[in-house]
Amino acid sequence: IATVMFADISGFTAMSEKMDPEEVTMLMNECFEMMNSIIERNEGVVDKYIGDCAMVLFGVPTAIENAPHKAINTAIEIRNGFVELNKKKALPSPLGVHIGINTGNVLSGLVGAGDKKDFTVMGDTVNLASRLESAAEIGQIYIGPETYQAARNDFEFKEHKPINLKGKEKPVPVYEVISEEEKIHQR
Repeated sequence: IATVMFADISGFTAMSEKMDPEEVTMLMNECFEMMNSIIERNEGVVDKYIGDCAMVLFGVPTAIENAPHKAINTAIEIRNGFVELNKKKALPSPLGVHIGINTGNVLSGLVGAGDKKDFTVMGDTVNLASRLESAAEIGQIYIGPETYQAARNDFEFKEHKPINLKGKEKPVPVYEVISEEEKIHQR
């Protein structure tokens, strides 16, 4: 069982039209450094970067307590980090992030061929986290039902109508994290 988070940075396409490529690359790396620091502090592991999106794992490859809580804390802190970044820098257009989180069973192991094998996770839990990230608007953190069940009493949420997502036969219940500050959990 793992908690998977997809955090997609928004605004780089518009910005890349107004800035030179080196500046965009430096800014992108600064964003990833900020995110990585937050992720590591919350015991997450960056599985991979996919363009301007980070896939992050909590509870795999090493088990941790309160993985759903730590993922939500990470998401809140990353969202707040982009608010601060926009305040500090005179960017031609603001940057934002939209995030999807889901908890459940995953298949984990080395995937690839030859010398290009990497540890990763696969399965419906991962797919749903990715779909939730795609459905979220800039600044939103969407979580799936299992993550909500684990953290429902510890954060503030807004329940949305179930939504139709690619690859799902039935609409999926979606919960939006509306807490603005991360919470300490010691269970």
